[in-house]
Amino acid sequence: LRGSLEAALRDLEAPEMAKASEEARVERRQTLIRALLLANPALPLDEYASEQWGVSLFQGRDALYVTDSAGHPPAAIRKGFEKVELVAVWREERRGLPLRLIWAFLCHNYRSLPL
Repeated sequence: LRGSLEAALRDLEAPEMAKASEEARVERRQTLIRALLLANPALPLDEYASEQWGVSLFQGRDALYVTDSAGHPPAAIRKGFEKVELVAVWREERRGLPLRLIWAFLCHNYRSLPL
C-alpha cells in the first residue's frame, strides 16, 4: 500500500511529466487518487476524484431513484447500475382526489459510464 502511494507520487514529480501528453498526466493523477483512497478511504477526495478523472466515489453503491414520470428511469440511470428494480408505487391525493403517482426504483451496484 505504502509502495503504491510512493510510486504514484514519484511518477507525478518525474521531470518527463512536464512534457507528457494530457492523457498520460490524467492516467498518473488517476493512479495517485486510487492510491490515496486505498491508503485512507475516509479522505475527502470528492473535489479531486471525479468520473472525469476515471475515479468514482460511488462505485458499487446502491441508490434510490424516485420520480413522478410514468415508465422506467432514464437510460443513463439504467446503464449506470447493474440492476434497477421498481420497489414502490404510491398515489398522492389532495382533498381526496388523485394528484399524481410516485414511482420508487432501487438501483443496485453503480458502475461508471464512459464519458
